[in-house]
Amino acid sequence: MKKQQTSRNKRAEMSDKENIIIIDGHELEFTPGETILDVAKRNNIFIPTLCHIKGAQPTGACRICVVEVKGGRVLAPACATPVTKAMEVKTHSPKVLEARRTILSLLLQSGHHNCAISKKEFEEWTEFQEGVLQYDQADELCPAHGECKLQAYAYRYQVETERLMVLKPDYPMEMASTLIVRDFSRCILCGRCVDACNSIQVNRAISHGYRGGRSKIVSMGDESLERSECVFCGECIQACPVAALEEKKSRYRIRPWEARHVRTTCTYCAVGCQLDLHVKEDKVMKVNGVEEALPNLGRLCVKGRFGYDFVNTPDRLTRPLVRKNGNLVETSWDEALDMVASKIKEFKEQDGPDAIAAICSARSTNESLYLIQKLFRSVIGTNNISSPFASNGINPPLAKLEDAKRIMLIGCDITEESPVAGTFVKRAVVHNQAKLMVANTKLTKIGEFASPSLILNQNTESIFINGIIAQLLERGRKGSEELVETSSHFPLSLVGERTGLSEEEIKAAVDFLDTEEPCALVYGPSVATMAHSFITLQRLLGNLDKDIGGLFYLGSLSNSQGACDMGLSPEYLPGYEKVDDEKARSKFEKAWDCLLNPRPGLDFVTLMSNLAQKGNGQNRVRMLYCVGENLAIANLHMLNINKALEEVEFLVVQDSISTETLRYAHVVLPSPAWCEDEGTYTNCERRVSRVRRA
Repeated sequence: MKKQQTSRNKRAEMSDKENIIIIDGHELEFTPGETILDVAKRNNIFIPTLCHIKGAQPTGACRICVVEVKGGRVLAPACATPVTKAMEVKTHSPKVLEARRTILSLLLQSGHHNCAISKKEFEEWTEFQEGVLQYDQADELCPAHGECKLQAYAYRYQVETERLMVLKPDYPMEMASTLIVRDFSRCILCGRCVDACNSIQVNRAISHGYRGGRSKIVSMGDESLERSECVFCGECIQACPVAALEEKKSRYRIRPWEARHVRTTCTYCAVGCQLDLHVKEDKVMKVNGVEEALPNLGRLCVKGRFGYDFVNTPDRLTRPLVRKNGNLVETSWDEALDMVASKIKEFKEQDGPDAIAAICSARSTNESLYLIQKLFRSVIGTNNISSPFASNGINPPLAKLEDAKRIMLIGCDITEESPVAGTFVKRAVVHNQAKLMVANTKLTKIGEFASPSLILNQNTESIFINGIIAQLLERGRKGSEELVETSSHFPLSLVGERTGLSEEEIKAAVDFLDTEEPCALVYGPSVATMAHSFITLQRLLGNLDKDIGGLFYLGSLSNSQGACDMGLSPEYLPGYEKVDDEKARSKFEKAWDCLLNPRPGLDFVTLMSNLAQKGNGQNRVRMLYCVGENLAIANLHMLNINKALEEVEFLVVQDSISTETLRYAHVVLPSPAWCEDEGTYTNCERRVSRVRRA
């Protein structure tokens, strides 16, 4: 009697609580809109999944996550069943376990699952295995052996397969791509790859095709990936729970138990994606995104996932080189460093420290950048220090773009320049019905998601923005007298003539922005010099301080922001302290125990001009120390850059691989590649992330 009373009391207490669910006897709180799987995961209750992928609409296609809900007529898929008040769930009842075994057995019935989960008579197994190895064009077990989720679940639930008739695959393996192998014989049609492509990356390159026993995952027109819309981000590979999709370069070359995992930061664009390097015998063999890690949430682009081969290229520089009789020849570190040091001393004594300059890549770590500017300022005594792709912004977190209701992209081919950042924009449009406007001087893929999508004449972005500001002021937006005066020089007719846009297109752009709804403005490196104009526009619209408004700047390289922070500028010390500010200098002079040059140095463009024209009335720069920048091809629109390299009296190049700039060098010093170094990068959000040695 007492037990019955206690039970009634518990139920009464539960009914008083708003959002409580019982899973396997545990009372758990939930948030409206959550699924059974969401609540279970958050509370470390295991429910197997094959088709579920975070960030995509649940489909319940694989049915492996079925659970028993009290009062339900049939088992319910945990991934797609919303939680309700007082729901009681069993995740491992006899009925649930039997259903999971049956589902797994059926999945194992089709295809080349040639690991030990298949129980067959010896002769039958041998024949099956020989056929699979011939199909795979390999003499090893399944390439996903040891990391296959289907295999793991089959072991976990002790699935019996000896009574099953194995169905032969209908489709041949697709090996046409240089990056991805599609093995239809191992595909279980879970649909994770489709969700990864269409919902997570929003590339819309693959889908479900055909019906019944002929069902398969297809690309455009059922062609190979090479002939489809695929951009080879590889998200499908990372999502695949079996071996239906494999990276071609690493297939059979590394097994899960052979891999040493190193988390690091991508070296390509300014997003700063977090990478999981799979390392074997001190070589990077494979790369995945780190699931749920910011800023990329596990997503990668083609460069981040597949662009690691350069580390092992035959063009790697491993020994110092010096130019003798017109040719670069190998030498010792002592001879190379002595030559560099003697030249620095010679030029400094003859023409002063400003006869020497340094250029450093914004792919270098913060620590390396800080040290090189310290060397040139505190030891050599010059502020001739720059990084061509250094740039800074005031970015909120990139993930906020996914929550924006209105987005403007200008001067930014986001799906090419920063593809992972582009996923947040595309998801905002496709999943959250955000409105997107694109303004660029060329057709872009992201323009397909936009309305309006505007094509401007080259180098007219500034006129376009000033024209929009002028129109907003005419419509009653409040600006300073100076702004009103400046904008009066940009009438609609002039803006249309210069930009190549019709008056209707310009008005459509103004209509897009002239709302109470906040708009996020995203801009790229080609219009970085217009940052002040973008701030003015956003201030006029009242968007600067709004949570999903503001400015998002996407720099060029992995540490473009860090290069600014670390003082890779002729005018600024680390932390944006001006070199001609005596009070600011004194802090560094005390820390570095030296006297610093108060004269700002030459910026990159002026430096190249100085070198090309041999000073031309200015103090001539005679020696250039170049770290990690392939200047010979870095800025082809600068006509004097190759002439500058030809004319410089002494050029030192420090790099990890052989580049076109080496043909001008007098001394070449090898440096570590990205995954051979330790340090940090600062991404476009100002997020500082570790770079680790693999």
